[in-house]
Amino acid sequence: FNNYVTDSSDNSYTPIPRVTDPETNETYIDFYFGLILGWQTQQRFPGQCYTDTLNYYKTVNDTINIFFLSWLPSYWFNLLDRVRINIDSYSKSLQSCQIHSILTKLQRMVTVDGVIETFARLLTQVAFLKIYMDKFSENFAVGNFTVAGTQLGLLTSAIVGVTVN
Repeated sequence: FNNYVTDSSDNSYTPIPRVTDPETNETYIDFYFGLILGWQTQQRFPGQCYTDTLNYYKTVNDTINIFFLSWLPSYWFNLLDRVRINIDSYSKSLQSCQIHSILTKLQRMVTVDGVIETFARLLTQVAFLKIYMDKFSENFAVGNFTVAGTQLGLLTSAIVGVTVN
């Protein structure tokens, strides 16, 4: 495809301006991993939850690639082994992300005592919650999804009261 137009007056070429992705060139997957970074106790470096979740998605990608080759009988064992690796990787990410403690805390939050505890915790953090929400909306609007996800992770971690490693 030609991205140049001809100017009829002097026969010189000028490029047509292209609409490009945001400067950050990030996707919604970066938002998800930013959310995991926000749930961590330390946001500067990826923790075990971040690493295990990334490893899980890589194993799913490998399994899909093997699946497309599984019409050959020599790949049947590889496909079954990849499924086993996926289950193992998924359970490791659930354990390192402490999903059980998050779900337990969410279950407690729907009780009267949990609502009182949550509001008491949030009253002391109103200024921080406002900062997190402002940074989230600014970064999400410009397409900086990693920072937006981190800010939303910090916000939800403060609301729920659970951080991951």
